Amino acid sequence: MEPDNRAGIFFDVDSFWMSVADAPVPYPPTLLGVLPRTDLDVLRVCSIFAILRSSTIFTELVPADVFDNFQRDWRRISLMHAVKYSAEGLPVSTPVRHWSRIYLEKLVGSLSGEHPQLSSVKVILGLEHRFYAWSIPSKFEIHISLVMRHYLMTTNIIFSNVVQWAMNLEERLDDGDKEAVAAFVTRGPNAALDKLSDSILGYLFSLFFDCNVSALGAPRPRDERTFRIANRITNLQLEFMIAHELGHIVIPEDGLSAAEIEGRCDDFAREALKDEPEGPGWVLLSISLLFRVMALERLIGHLLYGSISDWRHGVDWDQMAVLERIGSPLSASWVESNAMTAFPSSFESYSMALFERMKYRLKDLGKAGVYSHFSELKEDMSIPDRDDFIKQLMAAMVSLHLEHPELRDMKGE
Repeated sequence: MEPDNRAGIFFDVDSFWMSVADAPVPYPPTLLGVLPRTDLDVLRVCSIFAILRSSTIFTELVPADVFDNFQRDWRRISLMHAVKYSAEGLPVSTPVRHWSRIYLEKLVGSLSGEHPQLSSVKVILGLEHRFYAWSIPSKFEIHISLVMRHYLMTTNIIFSNVVQWAMNLEERLDDGDKEAVAAFVTRGPNAALDKLSDSILGYLFSLFFDCNVSALGAPRPRDERTFRIANRITNLQLEFMIAHELGHIVIPEDGLSAAEIEGRCDDFAREALKDEPEGPGWVLLSISLLFRVMALERLIGHLLYGSISDWRHGVDWDQMAVLERIGSPLSASWVESNAMTAFPSSFESYSMALFERMKYRLKDLGKAGVYSHFSELKEDMSIPDRDDFIKQLMAAMVSLHLEHPELRDMKGE
């Protein structure tokens, strides 16, 4: 079932691509006994489906006919696997050696000499729609959501698209004026930039209610380079988050304020990543983008649920409590001794401009507009009715096997 022309199609092997590509397509009769029985089951299937579907990346270079045909088949196969894996207990039971465990083993291997207790740490996987990992130090547990990587990868693809577009625009200008391009990304009239900004805001809004995250769709990278940049940033962000939680396990917290604890764990994580082969420029860029997304998510939560009397001046638009974590004393000395390469530096400049554009977008919407936008998203991303969902699932299964009779000879157990 591979397309005749795979140019522009890439497989995110750091995600769950192997769970679909290396497994037989579930045969319809085997799924009849494991269909979703409750709305919660439907929500779980939709979340797993979003993760599986996004593990095949279709860049903008893929021919339209190839994209239409292969994406349709991939979506249907991913949906059937999502039903199967949900019934089998994903995420508690995973079909592959998962990225979170790979990063944990890597970090523990480098840190266990000084902190032997880390060899007892285990990862507990979930499907929560959130950007955060968290830990229970007394149990040596790190809790992390499979959906989080999907959110991070999606937003990083969008950032990478915008940055590549901005850098191409900079090259076309006679004087290569980076400040002028950054100003345009921040406030210039451009429907494409507005659409990309709204895509990121949609993902961040969806963190505040139970929803069908697969309804948001999957952005398409401009090309292979854009995909690989987004993938590199995502992996470094996840490794940083796991290292931060390891810090909570090994750093004594008695007598420290919450801010001091978080700062020390951030420094612990930065130190753990200082020898990454990508180099310090990419590490610092990835951490910067992570905290800027977290700051934007906190801002949205404040807009939706905070007590705001003055929309323009009563809102903490800057969220400096989060952003200050980007520039700890350790990272400042790190920058001095390891200058960022040109590309990560340009990437950060233009991504910061896009963050500002999204804040202006929220300001321009106003209080009523934000609430209206949130209500529309909740309706568009509502969890499908169970009966309607099963009808769509059965139709997808039947059509897939009718169009591809060869699948009947590869029946999944």
